Amino acid sequence: MKVHHLPGAKYSPKVLLHQVLEEVDELEGIMVIKNYKDGPVTVTWTNMKAETASFMVHRLNLEFYYEIFSVSSDHDQGTPD
Repeated sequence: MKVHHLPGAKYSPKVLLHQVLEEVDELEGIMVIKNYKDGPVTVTWTNMKAETASFMVHRLNLEFYYEIFSVSSDHDQGTPD
């Protein structure tokens, strides 16, 4: 699994959904986190094993950690900057 985010990129929901639809035939599963304007956050995913969904959430959590603390994702730095 690879989590891909372009640093500094700010996609609108419409642009991001359009990009996903362009790759729909190659996708095995999708997990969507929706943050509504009035506050609620919901998570939905396609038919996949619970282990796969859990791994996706864990990997995303690590990517956010790397982004926030500027830690290299190849673990060559042991502590946050």
